[in-house]
Amino acid sequence: IKNLKQIWEIFTGKEINFNPTLQRLVTLMHEGGCAFYAGVDHSGGASPYAIVTVGIDKQNRVYLMNVFGKLVEFEEMELELAKLHEIFKYKAIFPDPAAKDKNDRLRKNKKWRIKDKFSKHISLGIDLIRFKLQSAAGDVSFFALDEDTAFFQDEISEYHLKELPDGKYADEPEGEKDHSLDALRYVFQNIFTIQDGEWKVSAIQEEIGFDAEKLQSDPNAHLNYWFKQQVQLIVEEKTTEVTVNPTGTQDGYTIFSI
Repeated sequence: IKNLKQIWEIFTGKEINFNPTLQRLVTLMHEGGCAFYAGVDHSGGASPYAIVTVGIDKQNRVYLMNVFGKLVEFEEMELELAKLHEIFKYKAIFPDPAAKDKNDRLRKNKKWRIKDKFSKHISLGIDLIRFKLQSAAGDVSFFALDEDTAFFQDEISEYHLKELPDGKYADEPEGEKDHSLDALRYVFQNIFTIQDGEWKVSAIQEEIGFDAEKLQSDPNAHLNYWFKQQVQLIVEEKTTEVTVNPTGTQDGYTIFSI
């Protein structure tokens, strides 16, 4: 958890003797090649809406800049999203793909790009976040701005796996205080995998080791299916037919042909 001055110093690698405003910091980050994205978890019944604003720099470090979490009507959430977009100029917004009607309403605003053509994968999203919070080497590349992320800080402090009647734990979290984490997962699943048809360095690549042709299958075998699914979605934007099949293994990796 960092303040504005500390985020500035992490981003630039230089100490400063003044306290920057949020707008000045965001301008600096844009000029330094940082891209901003939003994840949106839609409200359901008594559940709040959640909007997370995430910056990704050229070193693939993550900056959680703002988290909105309130039980409000759709129109108020959309207004808040518009205000945040004016500040951060989102490159893309990733809402819950299950809420098609609400996403279609958001899509009517031509000022932003709504990207909801992806499949939710809870365990993968959690893994991606965990890798950024602390890598296998102990490196931290996830920083949250303390002034504007209180909702996230409250939720992550109680984020835990669902306990089953037999005392064991499920592979998914308890669904009470998970709204900002859900929104964050939507960003991570998209940004740290495939973006605009191009492969990016990702948490999976750093920790597990894959590129566009390889995916290590152990100890995270569930990633194989997810990988195939994501490639399918991207390639289908440009072609009418595509097959993505595992063709064998080499050095602990599964080799795919596209």
